[in-house]
Amino acid sequence: MTATKYFCLLWILLIISTLCNTEENTESVSTSDTDANQNDVQQSEILSNDETDKGQKVDIPEPKRDKYGIWQLTDDQFDPFLDSYPEVAVLFTRGDDLYSYAGKYHFDRAAHILKDLRNSSTQFAVIEGDRRQSKIHDEFSISDYPTIKYCHHDYLSPSLIKLQQNNNSDSDKDNNNNNNNEIVQNGQDQEWEIRCLDFNHHVIELMVVRWIEGLNSQTQCSFTIHNIEEFEKAKNNHQILFVGFFNSVQDIEYKLYEDLCKQYKWEHDIWSYEPSFAVVIENEEFAKTLSENIPGLIVYCEFKEHAWIFNGPLTDRGAIRSFVETERYPYFTQITAFNFKQYTQELDLPLIWVAIDDEYESYVKKVGRFYENFGIEYKGYLSIIWISSNSYMGHIRKLGFPFVPGVMYIDEKNNYKQLYDPQSSILDYDKIKQFIDSCLDGSGQLFIKSQDENEIERAINNDREMMQKDNVLIKHVNGNELADILERNEAKYAKYNVVVFYYAPWDSRCAQFHPIYERIAEILLNEDGTEMYDDLLLLKMDATENDTPHDIAVYPKIYLYRNEMWPKTTSNKNWAVYSKRREEHRFVKWIQQQCGYEMDDDDTVQIGIDSNGQQQSIDNDDKVDDKENEEKEPFEYY
Repeated sequence: MTATKYFCLLWILLIISTLCNTEENTESVSTSDTDANQNDVQQSEILSNDETDKGQKVDIPEPKRDKYGIWQLTDDQFDPFLDSYPEVAVLFTRGDDLYSYAGKYHFDRAAHILKDLRNSSTQFAVIEGDRRQSKIHDEFSISDYPTIKYCHHDYLSPSLIKLQQNNNSDSDKDNNNNNNNEIVQNGQDQEWEIRCLDFNHHVIELMVVRWIEGLNSQTQCSFTIHNIEEFEKAKNNHQILFVGFFNSVQDIEYKLYEDLCKQYKWEHDIWSYEPSFAVVIENEEFAKTLSENIPGLIVYCEFKEHAWIFNGPLTDRGAIRSFVETERYPYFTQITAFNFKQYTQELDLPLIWVAIDDEYESYVKKVGRFYENFGIEYKGYLSIIWISSNSYMGHIRKLGFPFVPGVMYIDEKNNYKQLYDPQSSILDYDKIKQFIDSCLDGSGQLFIKSQDENEIERAINNDREMMQKDNVLIKHVNGNELADILERNEAKYAKYNVVVFYYAPWDSRCAQFHPIYERIAEILLNEDGTEMYDDLLLLKMDATENDTPHDIAVYPKIYLYRNEMWPKTTSNKNWAVYSKRREEHRFVKWIQQQCGYEMDDDDTVQIGIDSNGQQQSIDNDDKVDDKENEEKEPFEYY
């Protein structure tokens, strides 16, 4: 009996304790919500007091937070929000894009880690849209989703502009004042400008956390060299070593150098040729033994015979970055899995690809000596690399080399390729020089990797067998034919809206879409068999055997090019990428919406794919709203 009373007493005390803790937590949450509301009110006041150039106040709606605490911004709210907060990570998403959903998940997780666990002052915001719908997306030229930018108050740019003004002669003051309008607002000098940096990785939460923390770090990014022994050791330990010489840590040039160091350390995902940054500071006697200029910048590379001196002003961000990008690469080197991303994605220069058989080392050295001289001669205009036919023959074929050895010029930025004459020697100095000059001045002949007629006919026969029909409606095209349709034959093809299904023969999802795509073509026919839209072309192309207008890395990829511009690939405003479920009724609606066609849904027979991969009709009475479907049905990330 005594034991029972004892346990009852313990239960009562436990209940009372729980109730007390609940009341305290409620008060704490209430106080936290009140603080958050006050912050939102303050933010609302800041936005509502934004002024136009005429001095008139503009009422801008208060930005809202989602359930994860991420700010939801509109075009009108974007600039005032960046003015209000010195550090903002912005995620650009598109509503119908599956990658954006995945990116938003990781972005939310990164925000939780930084704000809730590490007390970061960085604000996290999302702005949804695309370049056709959003002015901000268009201004930043956002084409890939999701995209992250880190926008911060940059205190260096105004200081650099003022420094440049002080160094200019009196005769140039009027011109400089006109160029300095960007840092003057409402008649008063600003102390900072908004500067946005790019996140160049996949949107994965820990990568985002590492990047933002690195950019916000207050510790010195570069390491200090104090004497000649440390200098020689640094040269031996670092493949690429940039050394800056400064009088003081207060110098604007030093601060700019540190800012550049942080960008290369945290903004780039580098496997090799990673630049290291060192400084000689407040040590004038030692600095003068290495550099004639203080402030100054010199680069030492283990694969280059001489050190290279930066002769431009250390207050010119663009010139310094161009110098770093040019000098941190060898004049001629082998491309492998370890440096492939650097050359094909990060290096902002055209590439000369030299495909050779590297079975004999003496031959490789002979080729290396020959092309290294061209690398020095054309430094800053292009980069020259060689690829082994023994290790990477698949990629050589993918590029379009008909034979090995061979030479090809590829400018990914301008989507231009040129093939060196396969019948000529790749060690003929005059012909190689003439070839490179014709590539750079545009006087050469564009090369497009294309399937021949026999290969196209085999693809068509495969479709006939798969569809079990003789007359296949979707037309196969090769690289040259697609170039005519999208870019070269304006008189014949300018009027058409063009849908292109880029496929890989080995991909299972592409194989599933072939019959669906054919059924879509049947749906878009009138009862008499004529085409419902006479300005619409439905095409397909093997993207593994033909050159494409875009880099196709994921299959299947479906583009729609509108008839609003010529060439149709001029701007990403003129094309759209299909990113919804690959179902007939969704795809037809998408075409109608993108092209501005009008069509009665009741006249459309809708076909879906069941769980067994079989086609079945969808009655109008059973249809539900697309948005509701997207929320209820699971979807896969491609």
